[in-house]
Amino acid sequence: MIYYFLPVGAILLLLLLFCLFFLISRFRKRRRAKRYLERFSSHFEGTWQIRRAMEETALDYPKRSKERKALEAGLYYLDHSLFRDYLSALSYILDTFGGSKKIRTTISQYHVKAVEHVRENRALALSPPGEKH
Repeated sequence: MIYYFLPVGAILLLLLLFCLFFLISRFRKRRRAKRYLERFSSHFEGTWQIRRAMEETALDYPKRSKERKALEAGLYYLDHSLFRDYLSALSYILDTFGGSKKIRTTISQYHVKAVEHVRENRALALSPPGEKH
């Protein structure tokens, strides 16, 4: 009689393990994204230069980590592409955090704010004296 419940218990155990694995991986992605945003924002607010913030943030990660490889790919894009725009260079990091729309949106919004801040300061620096934007 107990032999009938053994396969059901094994299936329930596998299902439980799968759900646990899914929740842990989701938690880790959120934690990695939060850590990236904290590091990038602290470096950006210290220098107000996106390239410099990317370089310093990349140095915070181990050499073989996904985040560092993505940041280095973005830096390579800035050096060797035709457009050399910051949003495309920063978009490399979005791919490392998977398909979570909330995480990608949060990171993307911060990147857009950083690029807008750099553009505003560049426009103010290039405008003639006495003219305001």
